Amino acid sequence: MTLQYASKGLIGVFTPQANTTVEPEMQILLPKGITPITARLTSPKSTIEDRLIDYYDTLEGALPQFANAPINTVAIGCTGASYLVGRDREA
Repeated sequence: MTLQYASKGLIGVFTPQANTTVEPEMQILLPKGITPITARLTSPKSTIEDRLIDYYDTLEGALPQFANAPINTVAIGCTGASYLVGRDREA
């Protein structure tokens, strides 16, 4: 399926619930014709450390936020979590 605004592909991007930088950064970084759509990672945890870990623990359950969007891939725009979960778990 080719979309007018995503002629080369549509990428799903997860970002933390209060993040305000990932969306504009993705618009700048992605090549012309590849368009990001964003879904929010949310967590009821009270500390930032617990929330970041919870994002990874609940990631699969967050995928339905993209519903029937014809995405080609999914990315996570959350650098802070990688410091807590480690390289092996992040991959």
